[in-house]
Amino acid sequence: MYLSCIEACRKCASECEYCATECLKESNIMVLSRCISLTRECATVCEAAARLMSIGGEYAMLLCNACFEICTSSAQECESDSKALEHAGIVLKNAANVQRNVAR
Repeated sequence: MYLSCIEACRKCASECEYCATECLKESNIMVLSRCISLTRECATVCEAAARLMSIGGEYAMLLCNACFEICTSSAQECESDSKALEHAGIVLKNAANVQRNVAR
C-alpha cells in the first residue's frame, strides 16, 4: 500500500543525512545552521514515517503529513543554498519526491 512512499521517505532521509554531513564540512557552517538542522529533522521524520508505514501503523498518515511539511521547509531552505552546494540540490529533488508520494 505505501511501498513507493516508504522508498521515497528512506531515500530522502539518507540524502538529508548526507547533506547535513556535507554542510558540516563547509568553512562557514554558521550560515548553514538552519539547513543542517532542518535536513537532520527531515531525515528523522522521514525515517520514522517509513517505519510506521512499513508496519501498517494506524497513524501513519498523521506522521506522513508532518513529513510533508518538514520536507517542504527543508527543501525551501536548501533551495537558497543549492546554487553554491551541489548536495543541497539533491535534497530538493528527494523532498519533492516525498511530497508527490505523500500527496497520493
